[in-house]
Amino acid sequence: MNRNFRNPVVGRMYELMEDGGTHFITMEYVSGEDLKSFIHKARRLDAGTAIAIAKQVAKGLAEAHRLGVVHRDLKPGNIMIDKDGNARIMEFEIARSLAGKGITGAGVMIGTPEYMSPEQVEGKEAARRSDIYSLEG
Repeated sequence: MNRNFRNPVVGRMYELMEDGGTHFITMEYVSGEDLKSFIHKARRLDAGTAIAIAKQVAKGLAEAHRLGVVHRDLKPGNIMIDKDGNARIMEFEIARSLAGKGITGAGVMIGTPEYMSPEQVEGKEAARRSDIYSLEG
């Protein structure tokens, strides 16, 4: 993802680095809690809150997709709800550029099985529709 990419719904990535063959990302810290914990504490989200969160995540995904990036592991644990109640997409460590070749081998399944699209489960290339499937799930 472009280091200059700034979107209020997507956690900012500062560096993509490698040390001893291990690749890692440094990202901004977002004060709040992940959506999984947020839902667990609330026990049930009212329709307005659920729709607002879904719209924010969809907007962030649309921008990432416009820039050619597929998240590949969209799930409640990778979405932060900040102190103001706004959603932020985080954890782009297995994201993939739609334009370039990734580091994941062909036929390799990557992501969280409960949120993976059918093509990901089959070890096929993830595309924009894969993130949308995860959002709808």
